Amino acid sequence: MSAVQIRRDDMDLDAWQEQPKDSQRFKRMALGWGLGAVVILSTGAVLATSARAEFEPPPEEAILDVQLVDRIEPEEPEPEPEPEAHPEPTPEPEPSVPRPPSPAMPKLVVPTEIPSQAPGEAEPKADTNPYGAAFDPYQYAAIGPRSAPGVTAPKEVASTKPAAPAPRAPSGPVRVSAETNPPVEIQRGVTAYPAAAKAAGVEGVVVVKFVVSVSGEPTDIQAVSGPEELREACEAKVRGSKYQPATSKASGLAVAVIKNTRCVFQLKTN
Repeated sequence: MSAVQIRRDDMDLDAWQEQPKDSQRFKRMALGWGLGAVVILSTGAVLATSARAEFEPPPEEAILDVQLVDRIEPEEPEPEPEPEAHPEPTPEPEPSVPRPPSPAMPKLVVPTEIPSQAPGEAEPKADTNPYGAAFDPYQYAAIGPRSAPGVTAPKEVASTKPAAPAPRAPSGPVRVSAETNPPVEIQRGVTAYPAAAKAAGVEGVVVVKFVVSVSGEPTDIQAVSGPEELREACEAKVRGSKYQPATSKASGLAVAVIKNTRCVFQLKTN
């Protein structure tokens, strides 16, 4: 009875109102209402999202217009036909000129019996030779050309061109060139050092100009350079020399030529 009594007391409004107020009760009630509101709002948001997802139309698919184009391969150029090789025309054979028929040679018959009397002269027969009565076939039987009877061979005409003049030797001395064979020294003169020049200690080179005659003798000897004390000695040396004369290559004749020579004078030191 006490438990029931207590429960009733709790349910009694007056008793409940009279009971002292619980300060934590309102906090719990506010927290419960807040949690309930959060749960209700969350549930509503989830339901709204699901419904929107169910009724939202699916996105339209993009349609691409694709046209297929056949690939055109470039045509290969046709090979040019090779030019036909035309055969070279065969040269026409030259017409052969018919050779005149050679005259028929009469057969020579050797008689088996020699008649004791000469036969009488027969009457002349008509001329059957197509080349005429004057034609003798035996005349043309030999090899080689012969003049026809009554035809005179042309005479050789003597040439009127004058003969080339014979080469002549030059009148005076000439320089040695490609047209002449130079002279050859076959005997050399002796060079004597002058005593006065040697005592004075004179040295140098003397150049002598001279002519080798057609007989090979030195002529027209003249010193053209060098110390005066030594020139006479060099000229004497040239005067004592002997040469084989120069000759012309064209005619082979001896010619006089101009020649130069040198004499070197040098004192020996001990």
